[in-house]
Amino acid sequence: MNMAEDLLKRSTTQIYRDCLRTARLMSEGNVRKEAALIHTARLQFKKNKHTTDLQQIDTQKSDAIRIMNQYLLYITVGKEQLEQKEKERKEQIKVTTARIINQGG
Repeated sequence: MNMAEDLLKRSTTQIYRDCLRTARLMSEGNVRKEAALIHTARLQFKKNKHTTDLQQIDTQKSDAIRIMNQYLLYITVGKEQLEQKEKERKEQIKVTTARIINQGG
């Protein structure tokens, strides 16, 4: 195995591991969902195990990375939206509390 093939194999292995980690994150504690996502990732990597076309390998790796990035972006955006809604809710409570206090005094 030459150096380029070794580097390609290592990066593919790392992407595979990252896919498994992302599947665990996506499952959110649901064991069946985790098993299904991991099974799907494994099937895709096994299906393409003997691919030798470097362009096709690069495309498949890019697709895997894109999918993981999209999910992580989805989590981040969702978290930011929840934080913003919580901030707005707290502000509304402050305004309502001030209004009640002003009406009473």
